[in-house]
Amino acid sequence: MARKNTRNWPGGYVRTTGDGRPVWYIHKRVGGVRWKKALQVANEDQALVELAAFLKDPKAYCEGVALPAPDEPLLLDARLVKTYLAHAAAPRSENGRENSRKWMRAKGKILAWWASVLVDARGGPLDLRKVELARHVLPALEPVRGKRHRREAIKALYAWLAATGRVRASEDPVARLPVGQGRVAQTQGGKDKRVPREHVLKVIDHLLMKEDSRYGHALTVSAATGWHVTEIERFVQRGEVIEPVPLSLQEPGVEAILSTPHKSGRQHYTKVGRDALLAARALLAGRRGFSVKWYVETVKAACQELKLPPFSPAWMRHTSATLAVEQPGVSDIDTGKFPGHADGEMVHNVYGVLRTLPKVPTILDAPTPPVPPQPDVAALVEEVRRLREELEELRAGKPKRKRASG
Repeated sequence: MARKNTRNWPGGYVRTTGDGRPVWYIHKRVGGVRWKKALQVANEDQALVELAAFLKDPKAYCEGVALPAPDEPLLLDARLVKTYLAHAAAPRSENGRENSRKWMRAKGKILAWWASVLVDARGGPLDLRKVELARHVLPALEPVRGKRHRREAIKALYAWLAATGRVRASEDPVARLPVGQGRVAQTQGGKDKRVPREHVLKVIDHLLMKEDSRYGHALTVSAATGWHVTEIERFVQRGEVIEPVPLSLQEPGVEAILSTPHKSGRQHYTKVGRDALLAARALLAGRRGFSVKWYVETVKAACQELKLPPFSPAWMRHTSATLAVEQPGVSDIDTGKFPGHADGEMVHNVYGVLRTLPKVPTILDAPTPPVPPQPDVAALVEEVRRLREELEELRAGKPKRKRASG
């Protein structure tokens, strides 16, 4: 029986999204294999054209392995970019990457820039199979800002080209190109993203007093978990509160475990206290809509109203990691896994500078004069107390007590 928001068509079904937009899906069994793919079309006529292409070769159509002829150049044109971005935006259940809308917009701009700099000796578009790291990639990245995001986008594009058979492993120029790590702003210049606790609490209280208090609850959860703002959004949509805490996981101050879908597709679990538990319950009540954009702007507006230095809720992740690293006895692995990293490598690479030990004298340092012995303050205090007691006894006419020998 079809759902209320779906209807059938010859290729499968059509699902209507929350904003009323129809999405056509191919959902058919061919040759004993069931295929499912969302179509990037605007009407059923276009969907029927795609269905005809699917029926010719379901595997090539759904997995994107239809390659240009060997003698044809592989160009980063509008058609290839559109195909790749459709894959990047598709849900993981459909073999996509489920990229956020913000990252999709950024990727589109980066790929447009990349296409503009990929030119051959005659000024024409360069074949993606002939791109070289030293000759084309590194010179293009060096003069521009935002190299890390550009590297991520280019590496993701070539990973997809290789996975779909469009390029061979030997033709991937960025396979060994490191993405690089972020900088610790408060130690290497730039914007300090550590937010004082009292500022966060003031903004939370201010937002909770408003008629629409969900962003105050969201900031509470962000401060308690260090999650990305997109993870907060996914928590509102598909998250879960696990309570009571399983007996083997109980510890002082832990009231519940919050679960949100990670960008990798797996569930990410975080222990929280009472305040975050109440905020999480409020966020999940009714599963109301949640906008990352409005979340960020609402928090910054609250800072302005309270005359506080503006901060973004995304900074809660950086603040949590910094506070954890500065705590004695907290390992890099625990600090990294708490916000959802696979291990402690990122924490060590980015925040390891915060664990720098105090300097000790070296052979290059000027000799320092020896420090004279310091008096024993505790012994002096005890001697003064004893003398006062003897003085009081003399004034009262009592005989003087003999001091213990030794």
